[in-house]
Amino acid sequence: MRVLIVEDEPLLAGAIRDGLRLEAIAADIAGDGDTALELLSVNSYDIAVLDRDIPGPSGDEIAERIVASGSGMPILMVTATTGSTTRRAGSDSAPTTTSRNPSSSGNSCSGSERSTAGRPQQATRARDRRPAS
Repeated sequence: MRVLIVEDEPLLAGAIRDGLRLEAIAADIAGDGDTALELLSVNSYDIAVLDRDIPGPSGDEIAERIVASGSGMPILMVTATTGSTTRRAGSDSAPTTTSRNPSSSGNSCSGSERSTAGRPQQATRARDRRPAS
C-alpha cells in the first residue's frame, strides 16, 4: 500500500508517516498543493490524506481533481478548526465521508454512511481492521 500525505506541518506529516511505517505502509509527503499535484501525476497511490489548509492549491481543490480523474482513490481529509461552528467556504459541496471494513466482503459501510468510491473516507484504526483471534 502507498499513501500520499499532504500536510504543511512537518511534525504532523512525519508523525503520520511514522505511524504508517509501523504498519509497513509506504508514504510520501507533500508540504503544499503544487507538490501534491506533481506527486499525483507521477505516482500511483492507494489513498490520499489531505490537509484542507495548505499553501498552493487547497486540499479541497486536490480532492476535486482526484475525484474528477475517475481513479476511485479514497481520500481522508484532515483539518483543524477553531470551533464547532467554523465552516469553510464550499464545504457544503465537499464529498461525503465513508468508511469501509476491509475484512467484510463488498463495499458495505456502517450506520448512515454510504459507499462513495473516490471520495473522502473515514479512517479506521489498525487494530479495528485485524480479524478477531
